[in-house]
Amino acid sequence: MKYLFIIDNLGSGGAERQIVALAITTKQRNHNVVILGYAKGDHFLGTIQSHGIDYYLIDDKNPIKRIMNFRKKIKQLKPDTIIAFLRTASLLAELSALPVKRFNIIIQECNNIYQKYSLKNSIFLQFHRIADIVTTNSEYTTDAVLMRAPYLKKKIRTIYNGLDLKRFKPVENYLPGSPRSFIVVSSHQTHKNAKGLILALDKIKRTSKNLTPRIYWYGSDLSEYLGSPSEAFVEAARLVEDHGLKDEFFLRKPVVDIEKMHHQVDALIQCSFWEGMPNSVCEAMASGLPVLMSKVSDYKVLTEGNGKSFNPNSIDEIADAIEWFCNLQAEEISRLRKVSREKAENLCSMDKMVDTFLSLP
Repeated sequence: MKYLFIIDNLGSGGAERQIVALAITTKQRNHNVVILGYAKGDHFLGTIQSHGIDYYLIDDKNPIKRIMNFRKKIKQLKPDTIIAFLRTASLLAELSALPVKRFNIIIQECNNIYQKYSLKNSIFLQFHRIADIVTTNSEYTTDAVLMRAPYLKKKIRTIYNGLDLKRFKPVENYLPGSPRSFIVVSSHQTHKNAKGLILALDKIKRTSKNLTPRIYWYGSDLSEYLGSPSEAFVEAARLVEDHGLKDEFFLRKPVVDIEKMHHQVDALIQCSFWEGMPNSVCEAMASGLPVLMSKVSDYKVLTEGNGKSFNPNSIDEIADAIEWFCNLQAEEISRLRKVSREKAENLCSMDKMVDTFLSLP
């Protein structure tokens, strides 16, 4: 079988990381695999090239030219099945199938933007009638899509993100740090809520009698796409400086071996205002990290028994969650770590995800 994967770019985002992992595993199962993108971003380019996967970039700013060149490239590649992640990539795949579809189309919706009605979203969802299968990576997103597009009920599937559970695994002989430390893995976008996390840490530093925890944020400032750091990154850096947190809150560039960073901290925290199924949370769970997470996506599944959830709009709730974890005894942290790993093994197996995708449609 020949599979064509379509994604915006090969940047360091969660959807990009998932489609690269899916493409590599599909290639390892002796299928012909190609990846097609439409925007700059090459974080994973070396990774796919090392596995013998070709990547084509169609970087046309004119949307009509982009569609036409995508259709031309897809016709040249002659895939049996297209798997597209993210909305624009899915639309390009669907438009390339008109007027006569000559390949299967599997698309994925990865976020919960459909909770609120908009005409634009309704139009996008109509194009999913062309796809053979519509997948999501959380039950929350499935419910959101079906709320706006009940006509997709027969073709929608929930497939949790897959992980390499041999790569992401708990560190041996873990001992809690003093002070406690947390990791964030996310690009700097406004909805990721760095501001809320920084203000929560500032509150803890001002009011807590205990040592102020350390927070390490690994993520792109998006300058490779925008030409300069994003407004969210600039604001985060300013807030860290203004509140005197340069020794407690660290802004780091993305790394390809994030699992090594997991072994240097005590827990993961994620404060987003919205998410699909956050890869960073799933990867941290596989590494045995307890999860502190905002009440978005399938947060109950991801935090019950192995962490704590909070309202991302409340600085007090974020601060309370951090302090809750910092006050835990070592035995309780070890219990949370065990539950996190067990959940990852049950929910996030790469083989399970690949088996499901390759059995579609």
